[in-house]
Amino acid sequence: MSTRPLRILLLADLHSNVTAYYAVRDKINELYGSNIDYTVCLGDLVGYGPHPNEMIKIAETFDVSVIGNHDVACAAGNANGFNLAAKDAVLWTFDQLSTYSKTFLSLLTKNEKVEIEERGVKFYITHASPKEHLTDYIYPDDPKKRKDELLDMIGANHIMLVGHTHIPLIYQNEAGKVIFNPGSVGQPRDNNPRASAGIVEINTDSNLKLDWIRAEYDIREVARDILNAGLPARLADRLFFGQ
Repeated sequence: MSTRPLRILLLADLHSNVTAYYAVRDKINELYGSNIDYTVCLGDLVGYGPHPNEMIKIAETFDVSVIGNHDVACAAGNANGFNLAAKDAVLWTFDQLSTYSKTFLSLLTKNEKVEIEERGVKFYITHASPKEHLTDYIYPDDPKKRKDELLDMIGANHIMLVGHTHIPLIYQNEAGKVIFNPGSVGQPRDNNPRASAGIVEINTDSNLKLDWIRAEYDIREVARDILNAGLPARLADRLFFGQ
């Protein structure tokens, strides 16, 4: 067994923003080199952003991926329940996606349970929450009771990995179970426009260290691509403010 920490890169809500993804990748290489053992995607590879097929090609390299609500909608071309800008993006993305990309998305599962056997840590991985895998939200300011109830739902697993809110979150209950949201790569909503990702380090004694990585990227480039694609200007404007 290696004596260095085992490292897991967490990516969520990439939303067809390959420029932001590459900025995160470069930041990770700068900080850790090749010392990333697993890459986990917490859903919403597509939607909102201008490069959906390119994002699917990138996603093929991830070790674990679960499906998000925008992935479901874009693969099927069904925008029911979305706001106007998101609906336009869903329908545009559906038209852009290749048959292969649609199939790739539709085959992703709603949750995964992964055990890192050499370190004895068990993960419950889903896009939104164990209560509702695609549409529930777990916000940082949710009551402690609600977070504890959700952690009770993951059984013997030690850490729940989620996305969906686009807002970073770490919460630990008295039993030591953890909720970790790495924030959004492609469309942050915590008033910080830098792409957000997460790192889980598992030491040889199975202790966890959780952290966020923020990476600046060329938002103007992505905004231009959004507008040139004919997507709503709102989707470009919000990137500058992290909202």
